[in-house]
Amino acid sequence: MRPVCVKCGEEMRCERNNHVVEQVGTHGDYRMTFGDRYGCATCKQQVVVGFGRPIDKYEDEQRYAALTDPYRGSEDHTVIDIRR
Repeated sequence: MRPVCVKCGEEMRCERNNHVVEQVGTHGDYRMTFGDRYGCATCKQQVVVGFGRPIDKYEDEQRYAALTDPYRGSEDHTVIDIRR
């Protein structure tokens, strides 16, 4: 079953696979994962669901940079800052 928009009650459609979600932790730690971005055609709300195994920056910094750098600044990259 696809996600349902709470605001409109419409089933959301997949807009993009492999949307990068990057989490910045409280101690300067970074973690990223890929998910699928769904959007509501009526109100334009979006969600990312269906995450794979996360990749931690401290485990493999070169691989982490190679995976995240191409997405930085694009609409296919979301940063969650939990330091706030």
